Amino acid sequence: MASLAAVHRRIRQYRFPPEFRIPEPTRYLADPATAAPITDEPDPIVPADRELDDLDDAVVADVATGVWRVLRRFASEDGEAPRAQRLATRNLTAVRERLEQGRIRIQDHDGAVFDPGFSLDVMAYEPQPGFDREIVVETVLPSIYRSGRRIQIGQVIVGIPAQTDAAEPEYRDHPGHEIPVPATD
Repeated sequence: MASLAAVHRRIRQYRFPPEFRIPEPTRYLADPATAAPITDEPDPIVPADRELDDLDDAVVADVATGVWRVLRRFASEDGEAPRAQRLATRNLTAVRERLEQGRIRIQDHDGAVFDPGFSLDVMAYEPQPGFDREIVVETVLPSIYRSGRRIQIGQVIVGIPAQTDAAEPEYRDHPGHEIPVPATD
């Protein structure tokens, strides 16, 4: 006689369509032809095409850039953030720290003094009042480094010192850039 629990399990299966019902395991164990052979050896390990550490640089750069963008977007919002946003920020910060543990560094260039010798793509130069040197005012894409090797070049907008009205305009020695002569009455 079947136990009450076994009967309950069998009846419970009828709540679902036949294609989703789980067959009784005793039917498969009773027939030795359908039973899996018993072995002490573990299943053979199928070697992967590549190691996990051998991810494409483009994939790593895309993931790191995505984490950077979301963290930046959350950090730029003012006021009290909702609980879900704070939780997402904590999780993304943990992901960024884990990437850094995996020797993947995300470099944001905001506020850095710019030198033309830097390996950065300058998207634009913007005159900024009060600047006395070239400074990165916005990072469009961060630089991504993997084990010290750059896999993504950063893209930035550089602020340059604004010309004051008192400064003499620069004129070039070619047609179209003549020095204006004031009109005399």
